[in-house]
Amino acid sequence: KMSGHNLPPVEEDDDFGVPPVVLDTNFPTWIALDGLPKVTKDKLDKLGGVVRKVLGSIGEVRDFVMPFDETTNATKGFAFVEYAKPEHAATAVGKLHGYALDKVHTFKVSKLSDLDLLEKLADEYQAPDVATEPPASENLYEYLLNQYAQDQYLTFSDVCTEIFLNGVAGDKARGLHRKTEWTEKYFQWSPHGTYLITLHQAGVYLWGGPDFKRLKKFPHVGVDLVDISPCENYIVTTSQKPLDGNADEAIIVWDIRSGQRLRGFPRYSPHWPAFRWSHDDKYFARLHQGLISVFETPSMKLLENKSVKLHGPIQDFVWSPAQNCLAAWVPEANNVPARVVLLRIPDRKELAQKNLFNVVDCKLHWQPQGDFLCVKVDRLKAKKQNTTFELFRVREKDVPVEALELEDFVLAFAWEPRGQRFAIVHADVANAPRPNVSFYTMAGKKVKHTATLDKRPCNALFWSPMGRFILLAGFRNHNGALEFYDSQENLTMGTADHTMLTNVEWDPTGRYVATAVSFWTEKLENGFKLWSFNGRNIAAEVKSKLYQFLWRPRPPTLLSKDQEKLVQKNFKEYSERYKKEDEEKIQIQRDEKRRRKEMQRVEIDRIMSLRMQEWEKEREKRRQIRGYASDDENDWDVVEEVIEEVVEVQEEVVDE
Repeated sequence: KMSGHNLPPVEEDDDFGVPPVVLDTNFPTWIALDGLPKVTKDKLDKLGGVVRKVLGSIGEVRDFVMPFDETTNATKGFAFVEYAKPEHAATAVGKLHGYALDKVHTFKVSKLSDLDLLEKLADEYQAPDVATEPPASENLYEYLLNQYAQDQYLTFSDVCTEIFLNGVAGDKARGLHRKTEWTEKYFQWSPHGTYLITLHQAGVYLWGGPDFKRLKKFPHVGVDLVDISPCENYIVTTSQKPLDGNADEAIIVWDIRSGQRLRGFPRYSPHWPAFRWSHDDKYFARLHQGLISVFETPSMKLLENKSVKLHGPIQDFVWSPAQNCLAAWVPEANNVPARVVLLRIPDRKELAQKNLFNVVDCKLHWQPQGDFLCVKVDRLKAKKQNTTFELFRVREKDVPVEALELEDFVLAFAWEPRGQRFAIVHADVANAPRPNVSFYTMAGKKVKHTATLDKRPCNALFWSPMGRFILLAGFRNHNGALEFYDSQENLTMGTADHTMLTNVEWDPTGRYVATAVSFWTEKLENGFKLWSFNGRNIAAEVKSKLYQFLWRPRPPTLLSKDQEKLVQKNFKEYSERYKKEDEEKIQIQRDEKRRRKEMQRVEIDRIMSLRMQEWEKEREKRRQIRGYASDDENDWDVVEEVIEEVVEVQEEVVDE
């Protein structure tokens, strides 16, 4: 008896074609269960019921076979189990192996296909043949080994797609990879930069390694959007054409490493991503009909078989970026105030709540390190809209909340990625031509205002990933105005502009920032510019129909907080060392440039010498052709002749 699907291995020339019919000999939905009690027929049903209940906690059990020995009139102490889905069988092997049924009997679980391998094992150990060992797999993290921590970026235009290694210390960017017709829709990097994702009519490809080879494929006809979980364990695809015409398969969750389809979901909303992931990939959730459905991984089952429900229909929710808790808010209705709730997962314990009155809208903003939650509350007060920021100190006991009230319209809000500051763009009217930009800090016991920049051509904020430095950008009617600001020293480091600006993106290290004009938004002036963190223009390139400019992300640091503090403490020492390395590199570049120029001069002198020799050889030939010696270029006279010509005559009567 067989179930499930076992597709042939991925080949480089396999373009999602219909696979040939193959015999499935792996039995991916079956497991072997050993360690059961040996019971007689009168206890067989009771034991089967107990074991089935344990097995059913993983997923639906389709078949359960417990062999019986007629000679001993008792079961043999093992069983074969078929699950409805391969992923349930895989989960059972991981979760139930070692499960204690009672004080004497412990489950030993393995895949049914593994039994054949065990039978084929030799009685004595045999060393592997080195010559037949498989080749080493692609090094997916090779891009992190660069000595100078140079980052990569991708440009996607109508001509081709190129991946560059950004220059440092005066170097120019160097091309690493170039490919035409690489994607049919758009590109996307995975959160840690391990994979490059391309979308095609037949499905999704994942590329990686030093040469960007194709590593994985996920067949989903008509796929138009894709999402990757924060730890890169899962990929979510969606299509307007559900798999096999089944609306419940409009969204599919896949396991990236195995390439296995885990579960399909219907698509209730056009908003993307459809699911929001916890920071550690343990849970993913979505909002539907005022309820939050939280699913566990890898089982893909609804947590506790029920959705999260609050006192009213939930309007929005956001996961904490640092712990398994989520913030959600419910609008006011029937004289019941609006409410913001912090909920811990999986036990659904309420960590904090805040009632809100006269609410028009709420936006939830987690600080990237998960220390604070900002709830931006828009209210109507005396027929005028104002904004209050409810600031939750999540790490402190009882989660205290303080309010920051502004009488202005808030046009933009952004937390400092690594720090305690936040910035706000605000003005007395929504369409103010030059709004103000204010900075606040959560350091200390109370929120504190640190600076305000008056009347800036700005409507968007972009913090450096390392914090401290921020780019104030002006889109649309501000015509690409840029201001590079140091929030620690309250200092404007530089100003510039990028006409028709549509995109801004910092590199992962916070040393460089790119501004771009995408063809998807503006049809003219397409291209990009690279800037240093303090506003020095490093490079500018015009690219016809530039669609995307994407920096390659980096994984989170492996350093502990104490190690990071030690680095900051010794920053001057490191800074001097790296400054010296940069100076040495720049000097090498200057010497190389001087050497190239010297070689060019020598080559020009050599060519000139050859030409002079040829000229001398042909001297007599020139004299014969011209009839006289004409090679003395200094034997000439200068004759000057002035010619005057009347171009126009105009008479004008002047009254005395």
